[in-house]
Amino acid sequence: MTKITKEEFESIKMVYQNIYFAHSDHEYLSEYKLDMVKAAFIDQNQTFFKRVKYYLFHFTIIELYKVFYTPEKHSLGKYINYAINDPENHLVRNELVNLKETLNKNSTKEILSKIYAIRKKVSAHLDLEREEVRDYPILVSEIELLMSILENFVRLFSKLVLKDEYSNPITGEILGYKLHRQYAKSITIHKPQL
Repeated sequence: MTKITKEEFESIKMVYQNIYFAHSDHEYLSEYKLDMVKAAFIDQNQTFFKRVKYYLFHFTIIELYKVFYTPEKHSLGKYINYAINDPENHLVRNELVNLKETLNKNSTKEILSKIYAIRKKVSAHLDLEREEVRDYPILVSEIELLMSILENFVRLFSKLVLKDEYSNPITGEILGYKLHRQYAKSITIHKPQL
């Protein structure tokens, strides 16, 4: 067990924000469900959307693996364990214990085993022997649960490491989905007269 350094925390925070972008973008593209008409107006070549969704999903899996898999350098579990035992953190000990309990729940462990399997069997391989994602079904709500745990970690450790409240800098404006939504609305509202 080791105490988290400011640099290590900043690295985990960056991973969280990258996952947030990737997962949000993946869900945004999924919202369109690659509808033929909408996608045709936005991009004549719909394979672009499929490819981007694929990349975003696998990026999310690989990044989640980095922060949740115990042997990895920036594993949340090792920092939480250290922080629980550090007497300096007595004011947030209950929050740390709750975070550890959430991480150790069987339901969380089941989701993590899916992440590990997808990463090991699919995301980390480009060879012909690679398995398919459909062989390891994972729900959006399961990924969002892990993101919630990671967000709680970032919020709590921001207090401990940076002595500051964490505010997610990724807003709807930064995500930039407004233009596409307005365009999609204008397509459906202004249908040509027959």
